[in-house]
Amino acid sequence: AFSVEPGQGKVDVGAGQERKARLDTVKSDEADATFDYTFEKSVTGSGNSWLDFVGRQIDSSNYYRSRVITGASGAVRLDLTRVVSGASSTIASTTVPGLTVEGGETLKVRTQTTQTSPTQLKVKVWKAGTAEPEAWNLERTDSTAVLQAEGGVGFTFYVSGSVTNA
Repeated sequence: AFSVEPGQGKVDVGAGQERKARLDTVKSDEADATFDYTFEKSVTGSGNSWLDFVGRQIDSSNYYRSRVITGASGAVRLDLTRVVSGASSTIASTTVPGLTVEGGETLKVRTQTTQTSPTQLKVKVWKAGTAEPEAWNLERTDSTAVLQAEGGVGFTFYVSGSVTNA
């Protein structure tokens, strides 16, 4: 499901599947990541696909993540979430005004998970080939006790079972 070519990694995810890649041995309370997210083809059907950047994973049941969600409309939604004892809670969510994505297009994503007590969470997204916006699409703080520690980082890739062309 994972492959690497010069300058890029590829993840194959079928309908109803999830893939995870984690760096559990990397421990920090400061994560600032910028990456490209290219869609091989547009999503069809009634489902969504998403990419999570896990900015701080204390263990498999406790972590912060920034999520980029796309569906058949091409609209791009961002979520900042926390997972505590395996239960996910959305801290903030927005559909990015005027931003859509189709097959073959690349989004750039920047996300930060920094500080403790409280943790600062930020995410922004824009089309590749355009300037990085100064403003963040979402910014929040969170003081959930179990998440105020160093943790690992990683990615989760998911395609809904309702996507018809996965």
